[in-house]
Amino acid sequence: TDFASMIDSLKQIEEIPKTRMTLWKGEWEYRVAAMEEVLKVMQEGKATLSDFNSMSKMMDIAVDSSKKEVATGSINPGSDLVDGNYSIDVDQLATASLFSTVQSFPKKNSVINDTSPPVTQNLTYTYKGTTRTIDCPPGTTLEQLLMRVNNDVDNPGVRASLIKNGDEYMFQIQGKETGVDSQLHVSSTLDGFQGSEHLFTAEDVLINQTGVPTPFTLFHKGKEINISVLPTDTAASFVEKFNTAPGNPAEAKLVRTGSDYTIEYTDKSSGGKILPPVICDLPALGGKTSVPAAAVPPAASASDTIINNTGTPQSYTYSYLGKEYSVLVPDDGTLTQLITAINDQMTPLGVNATAVLIPGSNPPALSIEMTKTDADLTLAGPEVLTYQMPGGTPYNFTVEPGTTVKEYINQFNANAKSNGLGIKAVLEDDLGGTPPNDKVIKYYTTDSSGNATNNPAPVNFTSSGTLATQVTPNSPHTLNPGMPHEAGASSDMPGLGEKEIITGKDTIVNSTSSNENFTVNITTGTPPTTTPYSYDVPPNTTLDDFVAGFNANPANSAAGVRAVAIPGPSGYTLGFETTPMPTPSGSAPVWTPVPKENAITVPNNNIPLLELSAAGWNEQVAQDAEFTINGWDDTPMTSSSNTLTEVIDGMTITMKSVGETQLSISSDASELETSIYTIVDTLNLIKGTILNLQKVDTDKPRSNPDADKMQSQFEWQAGSALTGNYGVQMILSQFSDITSGAGAGFIGMQNPEDTLNDPFTALGQIGISTVTDPSSESFGLLEIDAEELTAALKKDPEAVASLFSATLSGSTTSTDFSVASAGMFATAGTYDVTYQVNPAGSPYDVMINGVLAQTDPAYPGRFTVGDSNNAALGVAIQFSPSGLTPTVPPSGSSPGTPPVPHTGTIQLKQGKVNEMIGFLDQELRRTSVAGEPQGTLPTIISNYTEIAENIQKKIDKETERIAVWEQRQKLKFARLDALLGQYNAQLESMESMLPQQS
Repeated sequence: TDFASMIDSLKQIEEIPKTRMTLWKGEWEYRVAAMEEVLKVMQEGKATLSDFNSMSKMMDIAVDSSKKEVATGSINPGSDLVDGNYSIDVDQLATASLFSTVQSFPKKNSVINDTSPPVTQNLTYTYKGTTRTIDCPPGTTLEQLLMRVNNDVDNPGVRASLIKNGDEYMFQIQGKETGVDSQLHVSSTLDGFQGSEHLFTAEDVLINQTGVPTPFTLFHKGKEINISVLPTDTAASFVEKFNTAPGNPAEAKLVRTGSDYTIEYTDKSSGGKILPPVICDLPALGGKTSVPAAAVPPAASASDTIINNTGTPQSYTYSYLGKEYSVLVPDDGTLTQLITAINDQMTPLGVNATAVLIPGSNPPALSIEMTKTDADLTLAGPEVLTYQMPGGTPYNFTVEPGTTVKEYINQFNANAKSNGLGIKAVLEDDLGGTPPNDKVIKYYTTDSSGNATNNPAPVNFTSSGTLATQVTPNSPHTLNPGMPHEAGASSDMPGLGEKEIITGKDTIVNSTSSNENFTVNITTGTPPTTTPYSYDVPPNTTLDDFVAGFNANPANSAAGVRAVAIPGPSGYTLGFETTPMPTPSGSAPVWTPVPKENAITVPNNNIPLLELSAAGWNEQVAQDAEFTINGWDDTPMTSSSNTLTEVIDGMTITMKSVGETQLSISSDASELETSIYTIVDTLNLIKGTILNLQKVDTDKPRSNPDADKMQSQFEWQAGSALTGNYGVQMILSQFSDITSGAGAGFIGMQNPEDTLNDPFTALGQIGISTVTDPSSESFGLLEIDAEELTAALKKDPEAVASLFSATLSGSTTSTDFSVASAGMFATAGTYDVTYQVNPAGSPYDVMINGVLAQTDPAYPGRFTVGDSNNAALGVAIQFSPSGLTPTVPPSGSSPGTPPVPHTGTIQLKQGKVNEMIGFLDQELRRTSVAGEPQGTLPTIISNYTEIAENIQKKIDKETERIAVWEQRQKLKFARLDALLGQYNAQLESMESMLPQQS
């Protein structure tokens, strides 16, 4: 018997479920392959579209220079720069600071420290405020010094090199950056490396010149920090002492501008800059604005004193309860105007500003004191206030702890239920108390305009705690001034927040206990004459004192020689000047700097800080580039770099030599048309692939469903791999919305004379539309009407390019403000702007897209959206002078009516290419991080793959089951075969025992 064939036949029956699952898995893998095909086409399409994501790429914009040896230009990636001409006149290139030794050395490995007895020498340099000392032990070679400088882990940005001079080598050290703020200074104890000059930096400045310990008190976040500033404290030691004070919520740091320092404070937790109120008599620590106010009012005329005579409006920035505010003081503005402007901002917050005389100030100085005029409702936690008219519906109103009386009134009156009931809360004097400090809250019915009438409103109040008893007419509130010194201030106006600048000239140059003679030899004239000039330097003399004392020496002044403290980017240096003697009668002396090289020597000097030797180095001074644009000779510009990236928006200019050149920007409209055809072909390839994979094809060869056969549904269905797939349909819908809808942020022209808005807002207006004829082979794809596109390109090629490739470019038709920045996170669209302007000309309540915009101290006058949940996040506007007209209430309105705000609209345009790239980015996004958003296609592919993998697991289990079943069947039939063999043997044995027939 053929048992093997019998087992194979039974196995085929046993494998029917597995075969069905294999077919099922294949169907899911077929869908995944189709999805992967769409994914690939979308990825390739996105890469192609990225070649057209800016105006410069769309129109092949190029920059040509009439003199390429002077300067060249290039279009920045993503720029929307259009045709135009710009001239640039380069007067001076930016250079880096460079020193090279005058002395040459015969070999790279020449020993530069061969002292006897052996002593470690050094090379010290200061660059951009950082001083580094490179030790050179005995036996150090020239090449080793180079490596020590370049390999120093704390190198602030210098590079050493060896310059070959004939057969010998010179040591060179230079700053890597150009510009005056990158000046390098060198000194050394090595022979041939003598110092260039000594720097007097600010960190050694004594900030307490009173001779006695002076208290310093800071208020921030409800904490009071007290520090004793000793006469020996420098600016640096004060900062260290301040930052290590226990429980201090603020942090101090020295901030340098040029060669000057100021002390700034930041919040430790947020890192944000703050203006903490301080009390201290030392001007360097903010004492000019923080001396405790006396009870002596300022002089009667003080309120009319002009506090700004700079010729331009000046900002006055102040902080209150950790938040900064800013007002603008006009030129010739008075103290009264400043106080009025502050109170316009602060009165609604229950704060009042007054001017007080700083006690003991000479000449008399004023300080602005902020006092709180409101009172807190004493709540242990949030309370629910229930209120109703007699017999009416009760309404609930939640009040948070820390809410003040005036804040409660504003919140109550803004509540929709209060308005619906026709009641209004008003803060009035308590006639039974002591006006004006004692106040009570009264409730009145309102008229049709929402104004309180003379009719008391019979409101009943209950609450979950003590709130109801605090907001009834029977509970007086004492709103007396409190919490003094809550305000810090910053301003460029003396006496009103101007911080003391800490300069390096206060560095002590003679720290010995005796007079030290200083003699300098100055060589002048032709033939050259060398003359010594002397000054006995007393103990504790500062650089400032030295300059004054040297110049006061009759012999020096009579000879026409004077010392000067020369400011630089890293501190001060000592120099000397001469003037012809005698000076012509009636004329001012003309002082000429004496060059250090070979003209100034200090033969005998016991004061190392006044060493002036520069004979060991050749020097190239760091300087800024100087240039003008478009012939604006009265507006010279400077740059620390020879590469300009922001002078002309969208262009990078590289300056190469002194001279003038014309930079011409031109675009190729024919290139634009070619780009458009490429874009449309790319979009059609993406959409066509999707349409083909989800179409229903009734002409497709297919078989009829047969219940007796194993068949995949794709063998008998007219549909394709992705037919009916919801995710693909969503992608197609969004794709079509982008290609057929209006461009985000575009506003169409209102009439033929409208030159402010956009001539084209949708692709259909330039001849690009979707084929809607179902019988067409191109059904659902985009087609181009060549005549319409040509007409559009002829009418306004830049507008056509913008429709495709605008990159969140911000604009407005308002003349009151401009878009200073579109930010990095804003969404394209149109956003309404409203704002108020107080009588002092300062904007407030600046609303962009419905949220309050914030000011940024780094950009005075700029208001930026900081709400991370708002579509306009990061959008910033800057006001023009015409936009700062004070707002006023409507004509004929009743007292208390708010002013009518200024209004305007912002456009953030996003071209179709960039809109499509953003859509493809979203749809193609893959992530394995839980909670992170993922694109539609990767999500579907992941789900389908998981389904196929789960089916494979079932197939694997079924394979294992069948293998076990088959083994069992083979054993069973083997036993049957053996049994039958046994019976056959018995049969044969029995047959052999039967009689044989003859």
